[in-house]
Amino acid sequence: MPHTDLKDPKDGSETFGVNKALCEQHVMRVFGERGIVSRPTYIIGPGDTTDRFPYWPVRLSKGGRVVNGIGADTDIIVASAKAYISALNRLSSKDQKVNPQHQL
Repeated sequence: MPHTDLKDPKDGSETFGVNKALCEQHVMRVFGERGIVSRPTYIIGPGDTTDRFPYWPVRLSKGGRVVNGIGADTDIIVASAKAYISALNRLSSKDQKVNPQHQL
């Protein structure tokens, strides 16, 4: 269950996360089994001004240890924003639930 109790309203990161979790809960309450919640870590592309993604290539180029999902039960998928939106569109047009482990 996502964290939905806002402990520090001045913490923009916490506020964002709590609001995102509350929105996801609302989607599932309203749409039930037809609801879709997708939580990609990063979506990047032309016009992205957040500068969040470049941290990792720079950090990895410095060497040393990092924790990642390789070798764990976590899937790591690299896809363009267009491919991601296309997959969501196909998923939303299906009448049946799709196991997230299955290829769309």
